[in-house]
Amino acid sequence: MLQELRLQNYLLVPEACLSFGAGLNVILGETGSGKSILLDSIIHLFSSRLTGDLIRSGQSRASLEASFSKTSLLQYWLESTDLELSEESDLVSFSREIGEKGSKARLDGTLIPSKILPAARKALLSFHGQGEEEQIFQEESLLALLDERAEDPNLLTKYKTSYKLWSEQKAALRALEKRSGDLEREKEFLAFQLAELVNAKLTSPDEEELLQAELNLIGSKIQLKQIQAGLEQTATPFKRACYAAAKKLEINPALAQLATRLKSLDLETQDLLATLSELLGGLEETDKKTDQLNERIHALQLLRRKYNQSDLSALIARRDGLEREKLTLDNFDYELASGQRQLALREQELAHLAQDLSAQREKAAQMISQELLARISGLGLERARVNFSVQRKESFCLSGRDRASLLFSSNPGEKLTDVLETASGGELSRLALGLHTLSSQLGAQVLLFDEIDRGTSGRIAERIGCLLAELATRNQIICVTHQPLIACFAERIFKVSKSFVGESTAVEFRMHQKEEEIVSDLGELISGEGEEDKIAAYEYAKGLREKALQLSSRSAF
Repeated sequence: MLQELRLQNYLLVPEACLSFGAGLNVILGETGSGKSILLDSIIHLFSSRLTGDLIRSGQSRASLEASFSKTSLLQYWLESTDLELSEESDLVSFSREIGEKGSKARLDGTLIPSKILPAARKALLSFHGQGEEEQIFQEESLLALLDERAEDPNLLTKYKTSYKLWSEQKAALRALEKRSGDLEREKEFLAFQLAELVNAKLTSPDEEELLQAELNLIGSKIQLKQIQAGLEQTATPFKRACYAAAKKLEINPALAQLATRLKSLDLETQDLLATLSELLGGLEETDKKTDQLNERIHALQLLRRKYNQSDLSALIARRDGLEREKLTLDNFDYELASGQRQLALREQELAHLAQDLSAQREKAAQMISQELLARISGLGLERARVNFSVQRKESFCLSGRDRASLLFSSNPGEKLTDVLETASGGELSRLALGLHTLSSQLGAQVLLFDEIDRGTSGRIAERIGCLLAELATRNQIICVTHQPLIACFAERIFKVSKSFVGESTAVEFRMHQKEEEIVSDLGELISGEGEEDKIAAYEYAKGLREKALQLSSRSAF
């Protein structure tokens, strides 16, 4: 619901702050008073592009702002745009700042792209005015009305579920078919890569580190071999020297212990040489082994660079992935044939559901056509004919396989044709009103009607007022009119007037919701210049109001 509308320096409005209520809000004023400015401001608020032409003369900037209650349709729109709102408030605010070079759009104070606003308007309100009737007569809206009267409310859900599965299978099959053209070349290239990686005999992700460790060990053995050679060269002279010294020392009992240690030192040296010989056995093939290790490390490094992998674990994973892909390619023909069979079965199921959905809609179309005709017969369209047409499309879509349109003829004997090609602006507005009264879900929660009474007599205006009042029990309605027979049903009246100061013109709004204020506004709309006329007009307005309240208490839904 539209809670509040604020305007500043917008067209002829210097400043205005208007609070709207639930039910029927009527914008009332003389011809040329600027009644439609309010509705225009709401439409401009949700336009993708605004220009400086909307700024009040003599000013450099203008602003529009409106606060709406949060609804499920608005929440759906927010989710589709990835916008987030505070959960603390039940209201959401849209605003526009208009300058000479363009405008900025904000949602709860946060800048947003203005190109997304038309979709927000669709979620929040439906506007019915000159050149603005198309939305409710579009195929999407008409199908929604037919489905609302469905005998099986779950049938559309079943169809949509089947359609989504069919679409996914169809897309998957198209991808397989697209691949089939390049399949042989892909197989050849994959086989080459896989053979190269398989022949590399990749077993451990740590192989490079292990090979490098082995190289390091060989380097250490070479150093030990050099130490061994040095020890062997000095071992014999060292042994002779030890034994010679020991014999001399043994002569002196006091030095016998030292002689024993010299002999032990020689034995330790011999044991060390034996251990080194055992450890360094086979070192004569070191050069060949080193070459082999270096070649393997170099080969692994080349493979990693070629396949752009940082380590062997990733290279092994690449090999395993290629093996799985080869298996998939080897089974491609089977997979393609299986996909074609599954798609055919899914399409057969979808066709049956679409056929049932069409039959259900055709039945609902006959019923709604009769109900709509009864609705508009009291709106100056007694001789009109209407018919909901449901035609079959060649292809499936998410909403079914039907093309829905509303056919209309205002005069007997004329051919029924699409309502948008045949009906006048006033007829479209009244048809839209009739459609809204037939549906609890058609369109948004806020309905805007601009001079729906255009070209109507008093009897027809009263009937329009009755329908607006009935519709206002479940929708918020903002209606521009100059007909007292419509305004008398209002729960709030916004009186529009112009004032002139020198060369400046200003449009002003006054909100009235007390009974005496509403009756007074009606009397002013009816009365002439004389005092007697004003008294008679007030009494007549009072009677209109009383009758309207009585009629409003009866529901035609």
